[in-house]
Amino acid sequence: QDWTIAASCWEIRISIPVPLQVLFPDNVVGLMAPARHLGVDHDLGCAVRMITCMTAMGEAAGNIAAWSKQNGSQPHQIPYEEVQKFLPPTPQAYANQKANLNSSGNNSAWHSASDEEIIRLLNSENPALGIWNIKQQNRPDLARKVMQASPANSSAEFAAAAALALCGDDSVIPILMQTIKNGDTTPLNANMRFSAQRQIAAIYLLGRLRKSETAEFLQTLLHRKDCDKFLGHTVCALIKIADQHPECRRDTAEKLYAVAADTSWQIMEQLKGPGAALRRADGLMRLHIARALDRWQISHDLAQIAAGMDLENHEKWLWNQYKINK
Repeated sequence: QDWTIAASCWEIRISIPVPLQVLFPDNVVGLMAPARHLGVDHDLGCAVRMITCMTAMGEAAGNIAAWSKQNGSQPHQIPYEEVQKFLPPTPQAYANQKANLNSSGNNSAWHSASDEEIIRLLNSENPALGIWNIKQQNRPDLARKVMQASPANSSAEFAAAAALALCGDDSVIPILMQTIKNGDTTPLNANMRFSAQRQIAAIYLLGRLRKSETAEFLQTLLHRKDCDKFLGHTVCALIKIADQHPECRRDTAEKLYAVAADTSWQIMEQLKGPGAALRRADGLMRLHIARALDRWQISHDLAQIAAGMDLENHEKWLWNQYKINK
C-alpha cells in the first residue's frame, strides 16, 4: 500500500531476477519448464508470471536448448556466462516503454536517486519515485526542504508531505487533513493511468501514522456525500488507529457497525480503469470490520446480516469460514 497508494507507483517497473535453476525440474534430466508453473509465491507471481515475462523466459529456454544441441550437453550444464550472451540487453526489453516512467530499467531509480533528482521529482507532475526514494533512503530532510519551499496546497507540498508521512513524521497531519477537507481528487501522478487521488493517499497515510487525534476526523468522512469514492480506505484507516489505541475502539466500532449493518452500502471495484467490469467487494469489507470488532471484544451480528445479502460465492464462502472458525 505504501507503493501503490501513498506513492502511487503502480506503473513504475522494477526488475526481478529469476534464478536460472528454476527452469530445470528436480530429478528430471533434459527437460526445461519455462512457463507459468514457475515456483514463486503470491507476491512474485503477479510480477514474473505475466505474458511479457513468460515471453522472455521462453526465449531464454529456446536459446539454452539450441546451445545444448550445438555443444552436445544437457541444458542444466550451461554456464551462466553463456546464458548472459542471449538475454535481453536490458530488463525492459519486452516492456511497454510508453507507460514506463523508469525507462532506464534500472532498479536503482527507486532507491538510489541523487538528492538533486529527488528534489526534481518531488517538484514534478509525477513525484512517485521521489516519494519512494525519500522512504527508501530515509531522507526526510530533503522532503522538508521541498515542502518549505512549496506553495500551500501545491502538488509539491503534498508529495513532500506524503514522503514525510512514509518516514513516520506526523507533523504533516494538518496537510493531509486539509487535502481531504478540500476533496482533492487530483491524481498524485499526472501521467499514470492508475494513480491514486491525493485525498485517498492522504486517508491511507493518516491510517498508517495511527494517531488517535485523527480518528474523530476520519469518522466524519463516513457520512460525506462523496464517501463512496474512499469509504474502504477510511474504514481501513480507522481500524488501524483503533487497533493501536484502545480508547478509540468503542466510538470507532459504533461508527463502523452502522456502516456495515446498512445493507444498502456497496463497494464496487474497477481495478483496470474505465471500461473494465465492476465487481462487488463490500462483503469483504464487512468481514474486515467484523474481525476488527472481534479483536476489540465488541459483540455484533454482522455474520447474520451478511447471510441475508446477495454476495458473490467467494464472499459467501469466506463468511462461512468466519462463522465456523469463530
